[in-house]
Amino acid sequence: MVRTPYLSGKPYWARLSPLLTHAEDLASASGISELRLLTTTITDFFPQAAYAAVNRGRASSGLQASMQFAQLCPASAVCMMKTL
Repeated sequence: MVRTPYLSGKPYWARLSPLLTHAEDLASASGISELRLLTTTITDFFPQAAYAAVNRGRASSGLQASMQFAQLCPASAVCMMKTL
């Protein structure tokens, strides 16, 4: 998910929560047991959905090699994880 300017200033929890739940349900149904994300702006949102901040250096090599991790998200982005 990417937070667009459209959501700025709006109650993003109400808008993002159903999307996040749907993504988690799809991941779980596909046999995925752990989700990780990077965020620079809404670090208060994800702990409410049971995500915890984790050290970026502990991310898998596959995740670290992704364009989002390696190029698009700055080093200041918080890495978060949730076990499904």
